[in-house]
Amino acid sequence: MKKSRKLVIGLTFLTAAATAALATTVVGILKNQNLSLENKLELSKKKFGEKVNESKELLDKLLDPKYKDVRKNLQDALDETNKNITKDSKAEDYDKQIENLSKAIEEVKKDKQQIDINDGSLDKSKKEYEEAKKSAEDLASKLTDDKYKAVKDKLDKAIVDVTKNINENSSKEDYELATEKLNKAIDQAKKQEKDISLSEFDELALRANELDNSIADTKYYSYFKDQVKKLINDNFQPQNKKSFSSLTPKERKQKIDFLRSEVNQQEATLENYLLLISRYLDLKKEAEAFLQELSKNVIYRDIQNELQEQIFNSEDNIKKSNYVGYYGQDLILEEALKLSKQNKKAIDIELARAKSAYENEKRISKQLASILNEKSEYNEIKQKLNQEIESASYGINDTSTKNDYQTATLKLQNAIKEAKEAKNIKDKQILTLEEAKAKYESKVTEALKLSDDLNKYNYQQLKQDFDKKFKTIKETISDSSSREDYLSAIEKLDELMKESTEKWQKLDKALEKMKAFENKELKVKAYRDDIMGELRNTYFKNYLSEKIEEIKNGVNKEDPESIDQGIKSLDELLVETPNQVKFRETLWNKLLKAKEKYETLAKLYNNDSELAKILTYVQNEIERVVNENELVKHASLNNSDLQKRIFEIFQHYAIFNDMLKHHNENKIRIDELLVELSKKDIYKKIKQELELEIKKVNAENHDNLFHDLHHIYQMFLMQKQNLDYEVSNFESRLKEANNLVNELIEPKYHDIKEELKNKVSQIINEVSETSTDAKTWEFLNQKNYALWKAIQHARNARNEIDNLGLEVGVAKNRYEEIKHNAKNYIKEQLNQPKYSQIKNELQSKIEKIEAEVISSPATKELFDQKDAELNQLLYNAQNEKEAIDAQ
Repeated sequence: MKKSRKLVIGLTFLTAAATAALATTVVGILKNQNLSLENKLELSKKKFGEKVNESKELLDKLLDPKYKDVRKNLQDALDETNKNITKDSKAEDYDKQIENLSKAIEEVKKDKQQIDINDGSLDKSKKEYEEAKKSAEDLASKLTDDKYKAVKDKLDKAIVDVTKNINENSSKEDYELATEKLNKAIDQAKKQEKDISLSEFDELALRANELDNSIADTKYYSYFKDQVKKLINDNFQPQNKKSFSSLTPKERKQKIDFLRSEVNQQEATLENYLLLISRYLDLKKEAEAFLQELSKNVIYRDIQNELQEQIFNSEDNIKKSNYVGYYGQDLILEEALKLSKQNKKAIDIELARAKSAYENEKRISKQLASILNEKSEYNEIKQKLNQEIESASYGINDTSTKNDYQTATLKLQNAIKEAKEAKNIKDKQILTLEEAKAKYESKVTEALKLSDDLNKYNYQQLKQDFDKKFKTIKETISDSSSREDYLSAIEKLDELMKESTEKWQKLDKALEKMKAFENKELKVKAYRDDIMGELRNTYFKNYLSEKIEEIKNGVNKEDPESIDQGIKSLDELLVETPNQVKFRETLWNKLLKAKEKYETLAKLYNNDSELAKILTYVQNEIERVVNENELVKHASLNNSDLQKRIFEIFQHYAIFNDMLKHHNENKIRIDELLVELSKKDIYKKIKQELELEIKKVNAENHDNLFHDLHHIYQMFLMQKQNLDYEVSNFESRLKEANNLVNELIEPKYHDIKEELKNKVSQIINEVSETSTDAKTWEFLNQKNYALWKAIQHARNARNEIDNLGLEVGVAKNRYEEIKHNAKNYIKEQLNQPKYSQIKNELQSKIEKIEAEVISSPATKELFDQKDAELNQLLYNAQNEKEAIDAQ
């Protein structure tokens, strides 16, 4: 038979692994036959060296004394192989030794595996491998967050790479190597998970500190500053990080979720309140500046006092709320400031009208004084008029009130009237008919020129009114008119021309001012169109358009003062609206920030089935914020309503984060409770019921998951506390019972002691024989009550015995006392011979009683009886003695 054939037949007697190894060797040998002699020898030498190294590696694994014989076999085979190889050995010689060494290695492996099986080390290694595999798979199943994807992928790959090399023929070393690799992969994954968690912790700490730095250190922010400081001091100190790093991955995740909710909640609260506080302080600053403006004139004192009172009230309310109650105070202050400005504006309009009327009358009075200066005959009238002008103007200045102007105006009007009347009287005295007629004709010429001017400047309505009145005046003059008629007509023409000229001037002025008004209107419209490029400013399009129309409708185009007020209102619009637009930008940025926060929330918890249930609480709010259509609706709100809306949005966000915080707190508490319930078998039933409740809550659609978890936690914590109390109480009662047994050592307590011991043993047996599941707090409560009853029964019984002994003692003392008295009576009273019979009889009976007492049980009844007998004997002896003494 050929050599190769023999080798193949020999393979059938080896293990599958050995067969595979030898088959590889044989194939290698057969392949070598096709090589040149030189190459064949080198290849065989190389393979031989590899096989020798494999043998040495296996020898290193056989250092344990239990492998002594197996190791010797392999060492002998290796020594034999080395001995058979010389410098003259050929390729066939090397191949032969490779074959022999392969057989020896496989036999040794087979023997080693059997030893491992017999002593259990293989099973132990296999069990350790399976535990490591389960730990790795459990860890991988928990790394579900996207942030752990790279860690999970690497761990999953390690599990696949390790487990694919393990099969039913794996050796102890195979299992140990696989276990080592798995544990290494687990440690790496845990370290990476821990590093990610620590990074998240640092990120949250940074956010908290940035939040702290963003809050001004003033009384208005003190409450919120303290809250953030507390958050940092309680959670983000070095000791907190050290404690965090020592938690389990699950605990770290729960802690991160809790801290994230806490930081999110603080950020949302601050976003809300910082906006309110900033807005309130801006309005307060503006109101205080307006107060300074109002203080410059006493006419604004009432407005000043009302605004001052509102500022004080707002400050006081905020102070009483511990600098938290800003909501609404900004709106109240804004409304108060707006009302103050409106009231000031109303006063300013009335003041301007009164001032204008005063200045007009003063101008007329000056013109009249100038006319009176033309003739010396008017000197007295002029002098009086100037005095009245000076008197009326006295005290008129920048702080004058409407009443001041009205009083001065009335004085001027009266002075003008008196001066005109005096002038008319004087004219009648000094003018001739011809002079009056000439003056009249001169006035007619002036009136005609004025009529032509009105026609020229296209004031048709004014011209028609003027011409009509002019004609009426002229019709009063005829060839037969007297001097008085001419003077009357002259006066009427002066009044008409004065009135018409003033109207003409007023219309001219109004026309000029209307151009300024229209230019200002164009500016407002241009500003309106300019800001319409931003969605957030949608509200101002309608607002400005409506305000422009409102101002235009309120303007009398023929009244310069009315037009001035319109221009002033447009100017105010150009000042106030940019401020509103600027504030609008701040509000809008807050809204977009809220939108971003809600989008992050939705994304963060979208795949979390537990939190998705809680998320339903604010799902509508998320839709109202995240939905683009809602932004269009928000853009149409005024600043006040938008601010309220943003406050609601952040409030809901804060509420949701507060729910998350409580949810995480409840989960942590429940996990901690489960750990506590795992420590003792007696908690087994409570633990099972708690786990069942948690599954039910998670499986059902609960609207208020955190509330349910909190209720469950409190309920099962109380069950544990009740059970702990009953266990502790049971142990205390057992100790109390044992102490009582040890106290009942006197023979008189023997029956009580035995009864108590039996009852305690019975209760202990009942508890011991009861299954762990049945050892509820109700069961232990019953046993505690039974123990208490047994103890109380024993104590009562002992007390009865003790009380009875006390009564016996009292009776015995009475007996001893009367016995002592009787003996003393014999000794002291019956010592004479004449009493010998009484003495002997009494002494004999006392001795008899003593003997009966000694021989009888010491009972109360015995001592009472003997006490009575002795009393009677002593009484009889005393009577007998008295009878003898009487003889």
